[in-house]
Amino acid sequence: MTDNEREVLEALRERLLRLRARREGDGAHYRGWMTPTQIGVACGKIHYNASTWACRYLKRLRDRELVCREPPGVCAITEAGIAALEEK
Repeated sequence: MTDNEREVLEALRERLLRLRARREGDGAHYRGWMTPTQIGVACGKIHYNASTWACRYLKRLRDRELVCREPPGVCAITEAGIAALEEK
């Protein structure tokens, strides 16, 4: 896993953990869904290219089932993604 892929997974995990800690939201919000733009911005990228940057790594992570993309347009970390972060 590359550093950038790890950074994307960490942003998704952080969002999920924050929502669970505050016990806010339900449905999609409780799962920690984020748009590619939100992910890129959370990783420190400027808004106008944040989505392009994030999508490059989200595709690779989705192919390995570390991130899910349902419904279209938003992503969340999977249990396998959380486990992959904890391995290192």
